Amino acid sequence: MTVWEYPGKIVTADFHPTESLLVSASRDPLVRLWNRDSGELIQSLRIPTEALKHVVRFSPDGDRVLVTSTDEGLRVSRRTPAGWTVARRFGDREEDLFALIAYAEFSPAVKGADGSRHSKWIVSCKVVLQKAEVWDVESGELKATLQSDSEGGGLCVFASFSHDGGRVVTTDLKGWVQIWEGDWERGQKSVRKVAEFKAGAGDAGGALFHPTDRDRVLYAYGKGDEATIWVINPVANNAELAQRFKHDRGIRYAEWSPDGTRVVTASHDGTAQVWDAENGDEVGEPLRHDESVVRAEFSPDGQRVVTASRDGTARVWDAATGYPLSDQLHHHSPINFARFSPDGRQVVTTGDDATVRLWDVPPAPPGPAPTWLPEFIEA
Repeated sequence: MTVWEYPGKIVTADFHPTESLLVSASRDPLVRLWNRDSGELIQSLRIPTEALKHVVRFSPDGDRVLVTSTDEGLRVSRRTPAGWTVARRFGDREEDLFALIAYAEFSPAVKGADGSRHSKWIVSCKVVLQKAEVWDVESGELKATLQSDSEGGGLCVFASFSHDGGRVVTTDLKGWVQIWEGDWERGQKSVRKVAEFKAGAGDAGGALFHPTDRDRVLYAYGKGDEATIWVINPVANNAELAQRFKHDRGIRYAEWSPDGTRVVTASHDGTAQVWDAENGDEVGEPLRHDESVVRAEFSPDGQRVVTASRDGTARVWDAATGYPLSDQLHHHSPINFARFSPDGRQVVTTGDDATVRLWDVPPAPPGPAPTWLPEFIEA
């Protein structure tokens, strides 16, 4: 295990897609790049704020790092032969200078004329200004503003691209979901709202497109005790409820498996659960913790799940059975984030103890679990 300590309390992290690099951030002004093999600090990127960093993320090609904070808007650092550049703010309007960005992400990678794969767009979500924006990664130019003028025009809390990058889903604090479509190169004139529907009763909700089907969306929000799948109907400008996944208390997070056949949910009831996305059945046993589970993510191959809990532990589980594959991975205080490395061999966790921890984790079992394993685990 490798441990990196921080002066700030809450931290977030991301793996480089192909190299042994890790990026992490907290409330202090520095975003740090680490060599995860040696533990060595590679470079520190100064962000002129001690505000909370909501998101830190590598681009799909690994040549950029995106950072959002509560008062410094959207910033992107680029790798050069001399190292990583000072993180540049996107937008020079007054509203961009102190914007509260709840979430931002790069678009999926596309193949360029030279055969390289890179991300062309960023979508960011401005909470108070009630809108999402699409930016050109290379130039920093604002290409489109996504803002509902109907009842579903509440505080924007989440925005995400479809697998082909041609659609964006946005969510707000009123429980509304909007689906937008556009040719982002052409800009605002190409944008149309494909669908808008009420998926929750309120609170901060998130929505993710299916990994290969941009007409299917998974939605979950903190006060609701169920996650839902919706099928978009562009003709009617709405969506139809296709599936529900219910817990005993509110759901903190939900995501698709890499192949889109399953869903995993994390709940305040102290469990995470893998579900069959088509019929809604539980897949395997509940993944149990002593307190709220705040994160549950599939491994890149979809065979394992990592959970993070406010009980101060994370754990790796068999996605098919729900049986634990690792010991409890401990912090000294509640954990708020966990994620697999791209090769699935490691997990990064972040906690309120102001540390980032990197763990080597076991692979998925080679075949079906033995019939005696549940009794052994209970004992």
